[in-house]
This record gives sequence, structure tokens and C-alpha cells, in this order.
Amino acid sequence: CYPHVYVACVNIGYNKEQYLKALQEANNHNGPSIIIAYAPCIEHGIKSGMEHSLDDAYLASKCGYFLTFRYNPDNQTFNLDSKDVDFDKYDELLEFLKKLPIGPKLEVKLTGGETSLYPDQIRLAYKKLKKLERYKNTEVIFTTISNGTNMKALIELFDEGILDPWGSKISWDGIYSASKSRKPKNKLYTDSYFNNNIKLLGQSKYADKVLVRTALTKNTVGNLCESALFAFDAGCTKWEYYYLTDADYYKDPEFIQEFSDQISDLMLAYGEGYLQIQNVDTYLYTKYILPQLYP
Repeated sequence: CYPHVYVACVNIGYNKEQYLKALQEANNHNGPSIIIAYAPCIEHGIKSGMEHSLDDAYLASKCGYFLTFRYNPDNQTFNLDSKDVDFDKYDELLEFLKKLPIGPKLEVKLTGGETSLYPDQIRLAYKKLKKLERYKNTEVIFTTISNGTNMKALIELFDEGILDPWGSKISWDGIYSASKSRKPKNKLYTDSYFNNNIKLLGQSKYADKVLVRTALTKNTVGNLCESALFAFDAGCTKWEYYYLTDADYYKDPEFIQEFSDQISDLMLAYGEGYLQIQNVDTYLYTKYILPQLYP
């Protein structure tokens, strides 16, 4: 969320009170407001018909398909209003998905928390949701955005065909991921621990498929080039940095200069065409922050 924008996801079929509260808060906010509403329509191809739309809407939030929340910049509070969601209701989620029009491929992106620590739950979810292919002309694929804490488990899931390495990403905040960036409470998770996991990925047959990504922050910018070279030397061939949309320090002259120096070092290490062959978003981020590099 942008710091000055009121944002809410609402579902009148799930929680009418939350829906009305969001409208009131958005109206009272002195600034831009965005409300995303779950609004089923017969044009969406709902199989059960509009007479059951509120029931379907309730199930959409109850099974975790559509979460409701409110972010109010006036008091800088984020409220996750979907408090009774049961993410283990795979059968209910399957029934809900069967009612929707679905394209030739349905990607289930596993994010939030550390997905690599729960491989057995991923296997269960895959087994349950793969059943959708019996009822729909679609292919269900699972991908993840993970910190790679349990890289061995992720590689096993790739081997089993449960996770698709294409589209999967490892969020790694560089060579000082633990000490300078994430600072985990568990003393097991050191810089060497996460760096060794990058090496493990680089030694696997998925090194050219899984994307390694590094957050561009004040804690990582000073080692951006070194981190990228570490990932490449480890055998990983896909790397990008990504920036945080609400970070004001991207306007800081010292930050911009440090970032410019790091990008220049990468160009020297891999040649003038380096940035052009990287992820498209990465190219756009660089162009956004350092327009002088792109006349």
C-alpha cells in the first residue's frame, strides 16, 4: 500500500459490517481511496446462478480465495478482517473454483511466511487442488516465492513435479541477508546459512529456472554488485533486484549515488548489455531510479 492511500478489500456476502465500515472510512479519508470489492456477475460464468451469489461470495472469503482487509493511512493501521479464514478447507476451495470460468492454466502462487518450511502441507494442497483438472479444461501448477530457508525441501518439491521452478522465486537479501537485512531471531539462520542455500540452488538442475531476487534497500544497496556476482558464481543464472514502492530513500541523493555505483560495477563485470538481458522489471526499476543511464 502507498502510505497516503486508503485501501480496502471488501465482500458484502462475507461481512456486510466490514463493507460499510470501509465505505465510511474511505469517504472520510482526505486523500485517494481504493476499494476492491468481490462482485460476482453472471457474465463471469458463475455456474450456480446469481440467486446463490451471496453464498458463493461468502465461500470465496471463507476458504481464503478472497481476503478482506482495510488499510487506513489516517492512523496507519492495517486490519485483516478475514479472521476466521480456514486455509485448510481445500474441498471448499475446490468446490468454489469449480463454479468459476478458468483459463487453460491456473497458477497457484505460494507466498507469505516461509513456505519452504511446510513441504508436506504443499504436497497436500497440490493433491487436493490438482483434482480441479478433472472438472475443468485447465492445468494446475504450483509456484512459490520463498526465502529458501529449507532449500533442500524446495528442490525435492521441484523434483517431484509439485512446484514448477519456472515462475518460482527465492527472496535472498544478498550476502549479508541475515546480519544486515532480515536479522532473524533463530541463531541458526546466519549469512553463511542463506548463502549456502544459494549455492545449493546453483548446484541443482534448477539453477537456470528459479529466479533469485534481492530487495533494494538501504541495508542491501552497498553490496548489490557483490551479491549478484556471488549468485552467478554459485551457478544461478537468473537474478534480479526489486524495490519497495513505499520507500522514500529512493529519492535520497546518497542512496542514488551508491545504487549508481553498484549498477556501474555490474556493467563493468558483465559488459554493456548486462542490464538489457535481465528481468524486464529490473530494467524498469533502474530506469526509474537512474534515468540518466537511459537517455
